[in-house]
Amino acid sequence: MDVLTDFLNQQPFMAALTEQERSLLLRSAFTRTVQAGSHVCQIGGSADVWYGVISGFVKLSVTSKSGKPTSYAAVAAGDWIGEGSVLKGGIRLYDIVALSNSKIACVPRPVFLSLYQSNLRFCHFLIDRMNNRLAHFISSLHIDRLVNLESKVARVLCMLTQDQKPDHPHTVPLSQSELALLCGLSRQFINKVVIKLSKLGLLSHDYGKITVLDLAGLEGLNDEE
Repeated sequence: MDVLTDFLNQQPFMAALTEQERSLLLRSAFTRTVQAGSHVCQIGGSADVWYGVISGFVKLSVTSKSGKPTSYAAVAAGDWIGEGSVLKGGIRLYDIVALSNSKIACVPRPVFLSLYQSNLRFCHFLIDRMNNRLAHFISSLHIDRLVNLESKVARVLCMLTQDQKPDHPHTVPLSQSELALLCGLSRQFINKVVIKLSKLGLLSHDYGKITVLDLAGLEGLNDEE
């Protein structure tokens, strides 16, 4: 079994697809390998593909006219991104950039829309994903307005591990420099926060990776003002 078929078969909606729908998806989907720092897609391009992260992880970002980049979401392996844009059609309003070498599943828009229009379980899956991401965006706005920077770091790490079992350690292939970019904070500040959270037993860190040890504890930081 190839890596794309294995990835798709692990999706919660797959078992609910009809044989014809499953065949259409497996026949039409394809993969891309994207090197760290390269674009999966760019702002202004056609929103004609739904992306799943098979391995690695990516970020959503925009760049101001002055050239300053702002990252506002990260997507880890196993998750999907871009369903809202694909539903609406038109152009992308953000860049998707690989933060590590990543293998990406690509579902063409006609296939995506066919499943959306015909399969209720697939629709429920999309609603769950978008609702979950909306909750993180609201949490991000809440934290930004409270200027609780440690909670902002915790929120990004929670977002990267949102589908993992809360009582199991989960390692993210993420350097502190990359975490700083996702949080919009300095590398020096991130280093201090990581050390503090490590002392609290919430995570551990090594070169190029961070392991979340206590997801519930990190989520608790998001509730603090």
